Amino acid sequence: MKLAYLLLLFALAFIFGCKKEDPPKEKSAPKLVYEALFFIKKPCFQDIQDSIQFIDSTLLFINQSWWRALPPDTIPANPDTNQVKTYKWDFGDNTSSTSQHASHVYTLPGTYQVSLVTFLNNVPSDTFSRNVRIIIGQREIKTSYTYTTCVDIEETSGNNILLLLSSFNSYSDPPSYSLMKLDSLLKTVWVKAIPGNNIRLNSLKKATNNEYILSGNYTSGNTDQFAISRINANGDLIWTKYINNLSGKNVHTILTSDGFLLTIGDTTISLNQFPVVVKCSINGDEIWRRSFNTGIGLSVRSPDNIIETSNGYVFAAAKTNSSNSKIILTSLDLNGNIIQQTETDAPNTATIFRTGVVKNGSGYMVYATNTVMLYFFSDILAFSSSSQLPLTTGVNHAVSYNGSYYLAEGNHQYSNIIKLSANGSPTWYAGIGNRIPLSCSSIYSGVTRYCKKVLCTTNDVIALSYGQNNTAVFNSSSVYIEKFNHNDGWIK
Repeated sequence: MKLAYLLLLFALAFIFGCKKEDPPKEKSAPKLVYEALFFIKKPCFQDIQDSIQFIDSTLLFINQSWWRALPPDTIPANPDTNQVKTYKWDFGDNTSSTSQHASHVYTLPGTYQVSLVTFLNNVPSDTFSRNVRIIIGQREIKTSYTYTTCVDIEETSGNNILLLLSSFNSYSDPPSYSLMKLDSLLKTVWVKAIPGNNIRLNSLKKATNNEYILSGNYTSGNTDQFAISRINANGDLIWTKYINNLSGKNVHTILTSDGFLLTIGDTTISLNQFPVVVKCSINGDEIWRRSFNTGIGLSVRSPDNIIETSNGYVFAAAKTNSSNSKIILTSLDLNGNIIQQTETDAPNTATIFRTGVVKNGSGYMVYATNTVMLYFFSDILAFSSSSQLPLTTGVNHAVSYNGSYYLAEGNHQYSNIIKLSANGSPTWYAGIGNRIPLSCSSIYSGVTRYCKKVLCTTNDVIALSYGQNNTAVFNSSSVYIEKFNHNDGWIK
């Protein structure tokens, strides 16, 4: 009995002492994710593009989504055998696409978040997003003419701008003129051809919010005679007045604070050119004229503008000869009589085309076109200093705004907008592009880009330039408009 009991205990210990092995576990399948990924490029460009692009440009969104497994390095050989892959693009401007690769055009500037969602069998798998900043950039204006150049630019209401353009097919042809209004995005609102084949226009200046003054004859007539034209904000002619017995070319007209018109230019009455200033009523009828062909102003010519001061007017002119060029700054009273003249040597000989003056705070800056020289004067016209910009072309135009000077500089291949402090120190340079994409495999570099005018508005610094648009005809040209930031010169 005792033996039987012991055998029973031994059998039970054997049974319960042996651990039953678990069946082998099957390895779990990796979780497959179709990871979303894309980059942005433009047509004709093979490289990945920067996140800053121009409005109205076609952007290509290249899908580079790929299989990824969790955990990594466990992706099967054929992961998509039974998977249906689909996509959804969100361009951030209330538009979308379900194409594998997408293209899109943004019509307004701003920063947009672009997202790509991948789907497997209609179930969301992954999302990838990136921001793209859309800027206004550069606008090209083409005409049917071989040559189109910019004459002047002015601001209009609503942050719009008005352009005065000159076009011709041959240098021997009389130019055709047109007015063009652009909106705040630099898109064309309207274009109006100015009728007549015997006209010359030299500047466009705002008189009031709704009217503008043109220097030169708007209607067919005597292009060798001083003329002033007045137009409304729609580009319609109000009147044209010729100044009797005054041959030559008036280049700049302003509306004075006392409600008169003041125009300046070079006369061709005699063999020697010299500046003439004419004051007219608001209707263009002459009140007085002053000629500057005696005294310190002898042999002086080529003023580019005239400005109003607290007690009269100031203009600059050049005296050029083969040995020593001069800059002459002249102050006039309200009746056109000379108050003061200052003469300073210019280290350029026989190269100055036009000479303009800009008032800024308590001083003046004089620029001489076709040179890189700037001349600074005190408020009492005392010459203080001159400086030479580190450039190889020439200053074409300058304005002052909020205590700074802005210059349009350039000639042919190299053009810039330059911001200077009140003492003439450079703050920033903004380059005007000189590259033309001819095809998807060819770019023409070093083309003409002649920056002629700069306009400062509350929001923008605007560059007006013209230059080549192809290589088929030398100097075949377009007009170009660009916007820059006041503070740093970055293109907007």
